[in-house]
Amino acid sequence: MRAGAIVRYKAPPRSNEYCLNLVKKVDYDQYLVNLLQPADVRQSHAALRAFSIELAHVSDAVTKFEIGAMRMQWFREAVNGLFRESDPPSHPVLQALKQTVTENKVNRMWLLRMIDGREEDVKFQAPNTIDDMEAYAEKVHASLLYAHLELLGIRDSKADHAASHLGKATGLTQALLATPAAAAKNLAHVPLDLLKKHGVSDKEALTPPHDAKSPITEVFFEVASAAWSHLLTSRKGTQLPRGASKALMVSHVVEYRLEQLRKFHFDPYQRKLQHPGNHVIIGYKLFKNNLFGRF
Repeated sequence: MRAGAIVRYKAPPRSNEYCLNLVKKVDYDQYLVNLLQPADVRQSHAALRAFSIELAHVSDAVTKFEIGAMRMQWFREAVNGLFRESDPPSHPVLQALKQTVTENKVNRMWLLRMIDGREEDVKFQAPNTIDDMEAYAEKVHASLLYAHLELLGIRDSKADHAASHLGKATGLTQALLATPAAAAKNLAHVPLDLLKKHGVSDKEALTPPHDAKSPITEVFFEVASAAWSHLLTSRKGTQLPRGASKALMVSHVVEYRLEQLRKFHFDPYQRKLQHPGNHVIIGYKLFKNNLFGRF
């Protein structure tokens, strides 16, 4: 059931500005997506994405699960408070999100699922299987897409099905790209069962592959293949509601990132994957496909 708010709340302009700047700084791909959203959706989209960034930053700021879990519980209580007749905490992202909530644009469930998913990050454990990675991606990345569809006023089972698979594709792809950062913390971002399957040692799991035939590269390839499969599945089926492509256009980002990984033999340590010029290409792909309503 979609929750409504009795009293409409207007966030301070600086809060909305903070959210957009945070997205631009941390997730430039989504900043580009934001530029192509309808004018009445941009602020809410930025608030959602900024909220996701804030949750992701928790694992960067703590080293113990107990402290991270306490921080996640604070966010959980703050989100529940957004749906009551009370002012939000003095936090720019939560203030902007309060405005989105009181405009009756987003379901509380998606926000809480995002917190539940991100709480896995503060356990500082590698996933056991690809199924675990997909379950995490469903909570974190698919929930963002479901909420984005709601911002656009779209409630449709076919659109949700596409969002579910696209969320999984996004999560798997981002996990691969984040491998170097995770390795710097002595964490493996790939499934333990695949490491065992390909005979990858603990040391090899945390260091760049020697060449395209290294066992760890096979692991990266399997994860990328699963992401590609979800991407293709998200695009199959009947025609989606008009406007749904606005929420699902991140598929072009995922497609480009996976193509780049393939170009570099599925080695996420390649520095060219982080080259700023990639944003120019992604921006062009987003703009071109937005013209035709494709995702």
